[in-house]
Amino acid sequence: GDDARRVAAAEEALVKAREALKTTLTSRVGAGEEPRDGRDGDDEDDGSNADSLDSDSDDSDALVAAGAAAAVSEFGATWMMLDGWVTRATFAYVSADDVDAESESERRDISKRPSDGGASDGENEPNNSALPPRLGYAKQMSDAAASELRRALPSVRAALGIRASALQLEQSLGELLRTFFFDAAIPGLRPERWALLVAAMLERGVAARAAAAARKRSAANAKEKNASGTKHDAAAVPPIVEDVAAARRGGGAPWG
Repeated sequence: GDDARRVAAAEEALVKAREALKTTLTSRVGAGEEPRDGRDGDDEDDGSNADSLDSDSDDSDALVAAGAAAAVSEFGATWMMLDGWVTRATFAYVSADDVDAESESERRDISKRPSDGGASDGENEPNNSALPPRLGYAKQMSDAAASELRRALPSVRAALGIRASALQLEQSLGELLRTFFFDAAIPGLRPERWALLVAAMLERGVAARAAAAARKRSAANAKEKNASGTKHDAAAVPPIVEDVAAARRGGGAPWG
């Protein structure tokens, strides 16, 4: 239907935009060079010249690849790394697609739910059927990324003034990380860049998921209250959402 066509068009546009940005972030060395052997006409020995051209092309490609890798900025490396990690499972997780829109009366047994005030408010385990594989090399790279994120988390938590414990945040970041796809080595980034990445994951991943889950449950409560003719109170904002929003309004690290 129309929705399927719109989704397909949006995905195609996203792929083109990603390729365009990657091209901008990576400068190709030698793009304007003249042919090194000066050939511009017919050659007497096509086979010999073809071999020579193939050799020159291989050398040029190697130089271009090496130059492009060296020309990528730290921002470019970070962006391409994160862009390569994110999957459809990530978007589904952040949107809280796996969270049941239960009303308050359907969630009476709170003893099995996360403690109030934590970063995991409204969060469940990711949907295993939609997760990317995590074996061999992918697991090694996932573990390497998790180690860097874990190392940067305490300073980011302090800078943002987040009330949730480091353990709760670590669990939430781990769930988000599980939706990522790893097929390349983790680049060597400065600690400040890893801290910025943690802040982005907390804001756009953990806090966004908590907010989405809260909205779904608020809508379920409102529907139930309207059906029974009782007044529906506004949904409480999850603490992680409040903390991240306050930090951004204050303009402090890492956004200052």
